Amino acid sequence: VYPVAGLPEEVEMKWDMFSDRVDRIPSAATDEAGSLPYFLSEGDDVLRWKNFLTNPTVPGLVPVVDPPRRADLLAFGAALLALLSLAWLARRYGATLRTGPRPPARAIWMTVLSLVVLGLAVPAGLRGGRLSQEDTETIVAGLLLNVYKAFDYREEEVIYDALARTASGDLLTDIYLDTRRTLELANQGGARAKVKSVDVLDATHDPLAGDQGFRTRATWNVAGSVGHWGHIHQRVNQYEAELTVRVIDGAWRITDLEVLQEERLPSPSYPGSGTAVPPAGGM
Repeated sequence: VYPVAGLPEEVEMKWDMFSDRVDRIPSAATDEAGSLPYFLSEGDDVLRWKNFLTNPTVPGLVPVVDPPRRADLLAFGAALLALLSLAWLARRYGATLRTGPRPPARAIWMTVLSLVVLGLAVPAGLRGGRLSQEDTETIVAGLLLNVYKAFDYREEEVIYDALARTASGDLLTDIYLDTRRTLELANQGGARAKVKSVDVLDATHDPLAGDQGFRTRATWNVAGSVGHWGHIHQRVNQYEAELTVRVIDGAWRITDLEVLQEERLPSPSYPGSGTAVPPAGGM
């Protein structure tokens, strides 16, 4: 593998390891559009690839839903306080409005103020409430995909920095080491896995007590490919794991992950149902 700063316009590889017994070598030039098989021989020993891609996928992390803002949480509290104030006013002066004298001016002003606060706070406060099932699955899918997307880069420092936007604490180092070993397969030819999509099939939501975040038990499929010696194998693995997700520095981060089960699925029958997050730029 030879890292480059950007996608080249042309690549050439010369092969000179021929013998009396091996005079033809199968090869292929592969990009995201597919694979072009070719046979190399002593008289034709250069494999060429030209960049004909019109819209190539550029490595990058996918956006993840923003966590609730502190202002939204405060608005939710203000709305609750306004409701309690209206309930107290109704109980205190409700009977007076029907049978007695006019309520004092302060009660009228308190009612008006509570209604104004309620009208302004409810729309913002609702955004700071409990995450929906769809939100949870989308957050988990985006974070998991970004773990794999980080390894689309080549430089070690860039990979680690990209992972730091998804995971935190000791888990950051663990994910870096474990995923690096998984994706860079230790076999002849230096095959490398390429993750195309993460499809979250199910994710529970259990809010953290006294902290902004949640625990989830999630099931997801990872679809990708492994290129090796001129041909590509499609792979789909299914995982079940327990994750802890917290808000750190204003963004979601995975702080704990325990894989409970892993299973290889038949690629042709992979349905791709659930909350899927493809890489930026498409699959």
